Amino acid sequence: MRTVGTTNEPTIRPYIDANTQRVIFADVEGNVALFDLTRDAAKPQRFRVDFSPRVIRSGWLESTWLLGGDKALLFQSFDDPNDRKLFRFRAQVVDMWVTGDSKTALVTIDEGPLQLIPYDIRTREQLKPIRVLGVAMTNMIRMGSNNSICY
Repeated sequence: MRTVGTTNEPTIRPYIDANTQRVIFADVEGNVALFDLTRDAAKPQRFRVDFSPRVIRSGWLESTWLLGGDKALLFQSFDDPNDRKLFRFRAQVVDMWVTGDSKTALVTIDEGPLQLIPYDIRTREQLKPIRVLGVAMTNMIRMGSNNSICY
């Protein structure tokens, strides 16, 4: 049996990757636990981030996990804990989606122009923002099954 332990802090929604091989738990204080179910380890890999996590996703063929939260977005390799890249924002990451081909993350933040901020998950670089004029709440945008943006 695997156990996470307790932090006595509110947790965010746990994340299970598309292959059901890895499970990520995080609390709002920045404590993160990654269980790799393909390994025999009963204890998770533990991480600490210096921002309050809000949402977890994964992409680029399940090689990278993303952690968005209070004024930050983290790209982290599943296989190498030292392989990470952090982006800072003026405001909180409200939500994010990964395209069906797992190559692009679309991020919305709480303040600023109405836009989706795309990131290439393979290179971990920001791409040109996508303005979404006339959409009052960009966090309500979803990805359609054919990679189209739906509202």
